[in-house]
Amino acid sequence: MSLTPAEAQIALNDIEKTENRTAASQHGRTSAPYLIMWGIIWAIGYAVTAAAPHLSWMWATLIIGGIVGSVILSMLQARAMERQGNYGWRYFGSFGALAIFLAALMSIVRPLDYGQVSAIFPLVVGIFYSLIGIWTKGWRMLPLGLAIIGLTTFGYFVLPEQFLYWMAAVGGGGLILGGLWMRTA
Repeated sequence: MSLTPAEAQIALNDIEKTENRTAASQHGRTSAPYLIMWGIIWAIGYAVTAAAPHLSWMWATLIIGGIVGSVILSMLQARAMERQGNYGWRYFGSFGALAIFLAALMSIVRPLDYGQVSAIFPLVVGIFYSLIGIWTKGWRMLPLGLAIIGLTTFGYFVLPEQFLYWMAAVGGGGLILGGLWMRTA
């Protein structure tokens, strides 16, 4: 029994779709622990800063802990990532480029208040997650990134007095839920 060219093309298209779904699923499971960890960091950071603004210095400790945790997670996942397409260097390279961009942006367009600073970081994270979703075919990351951008903007303009609590709930909680969603991919 032989295949016609049309049947062969249909079979190849089905194989490609399966490969894309498998890659996206693996990416989601790989990303999940990072999202959950950073969601917890956001929830703690924004909630503590809202309740006790004089403790906003603790963001430095949380961010350093998150970076160390991310490096440890990436080391633990290195073997699996090598077998299935190593995106690790892309994440860290992209994160580094965004960190440089953020530093340049904050030095050129200086935020006027703490609320603006508190909005800029999640907006940058939102675009980072959106781009990850686009270039890794991890399509769940795209809506997660866009949700972070939309909810941050909404909270900044509509709930300025409760913005830090809003970000603790929807920013931190959203990342945690996103991580749990990715685990089910």
